[in-house]
Amino acid sequence: MLTEEEARAANANMILGFTQSPWGRRMAAAEVIREYEFSALFTPQELELGPYEDEQILMNGIIDMMLVEQDGLTILDFKTDRIEPGGEEEAVQKHKLQVEIYARATEKIFGRPVKEKLVFFLRTGKGQLL
Repeated sequence: MLTEEEARAANANMILGFTQSPWGRRMAAAEVIREYEFSALFTPQELELGPYEDEQILMNGIIDMMLVEQDGLTILDFKTDRIEPGGEEEAVQKHKLQVEIYARATEKIFGRPVKEKLVFFLRTGKGQLL
């Protein structure tokens, strides 16, 4: 359910592009967790920040969407970047670390593997796996 203000701000073509994609069809068949807010502790080694074993880093975030399927979890991160069709592969690199942290936190919290990580660019209607 959207508020009236949210509905006015939403771009129906972007939403339709996602729902008609293979990812949108998978979403329709899976258990969906939306806007999952998390906090998770990581060592610097887990985040590839160095060998400091005695320290822990608290990471917080909100995962746009997770698909819960029998063989694991899929993280979906939606972006409204202004990119041209075909530019998804290059654009996904600037979001890679964020989505990797989301996946590692999800595995810690749910105790299940993350089988796929997807950045979906709403403006082009295309997703790019990490």
